[in-house]
Amino acid sequence: MMPQIEIRQSRGKLLLMMLSCALMVAAGVAMFRGGSTPLMIAGVVFILLFAGLFAYLFFRFCKPPLLLTLGPAGFIDHSKSNQLGFVGWEKVHNVSLLRNNGEMLLSVLMDDPDGIVEKVSKGVAAATRKKGDAEDVSRLPISTAFMGGKPKAIYEEMVARVQAYREEKCR
Repeated sequence: MMPQIEIRQSRGKLLLMMLSCALMVAAGVAMFRGGSTPLMIAGVVFILLFAGLFAYLFFRFCKPPLLLTLGPAGFIDHSKSNQLGFVGWEKVHNVSLLRNNGEMLLSVLMDDPDGIVEKVSKGVAAATRKKGDAEDVSRLPISTAFMGGKPKAIYEEMVARVQAYREEKCR
C-alpha cells in the first residue's frame, strides 16, 4: 500500500515573496525620509502594507499550507479554487500535465456525471475541457504554481497511484 503524501506550499517561493516585501518596506522607509508630505504619506502606506504582507507570509512560511494530499484511495485538492473534497482513484480516467498561460497545471480527467467539478471550480474546469471529452467527464485543473516539489514529479506520482489502484482492483 502506498503511503499518504502531503504537498505543501513551497517555502522557497514564500521566501522570495518575503524578500520582495522587505525590499518594499525599505523603499517605504526611503520615501518616508524623502521630506515632502506626499512622499512621506506614500512611504507610510508602503511600510504598513508591505510589513503586514511580510508578517502574513512569515506565518505561512512557518507552517506552509497543505495544497494537495495523495492517498492510497484518492486525492484531496485543498486549494480554494477547487473545493471538491476527496476524489477516489476510481473516478480518475487519466492525469496530464499542461501549460496554461505559462503556468503548469495538473489536469485530472474524471467521471463527473452530475457536473460537480464545473460548479466547484468556478468555470476553470470548463476552460480546460478538450475537444472529444465525453459529457459525463470533467477536467479538474490543479495549479502547481505554489507547490513545493516539481510539477512533473507530482504528476508522475498521481499517474503511478492511478495505475496501482487499477492493478489492485483487477486482482
